[in-house]
Amino acid sequence: MAETLKRLDWQNLHHGSAALRRIIDTFDALSPSNKPLSIDGIFKSDVQTGDASEQDIAHSLGATPSMVLVIPIGGLNVAGDITEGTHDATNCKVTAPNTMKYYVVAITV
Repeated sequence: MAETLKRLDWQNLHHGSAALRRIIDTFDALSPSNKPLSIDGIFKSDVQTGDASEQDIAHSLGATPSMVLVIPIGGLNVAGDITEGTHDATNCKVTAPNTMKYYVVAITV
């Protein structure tokens, strides 16, 4: 099951936040009945800079990620939304506004 989180304000993440609840819900969906979740691979990109077009971020996981987090950094002073394309076994696909800096974290389970 491929689950993605569309946007996560990592700097404002705190217990009880909506973003944290989405992460927990995603892991629950990936591992029903509270069995321990076995992570096969995890990838964190270097800092990316949006250019308002879809970017391919190579992840080297060898499989389509089960979950992708796109984490804006440096504040949220750039207007616009981050959107995700259809990730595949080679790349995470992300469109971010011009000059927005972000990380991509991809996980396979």
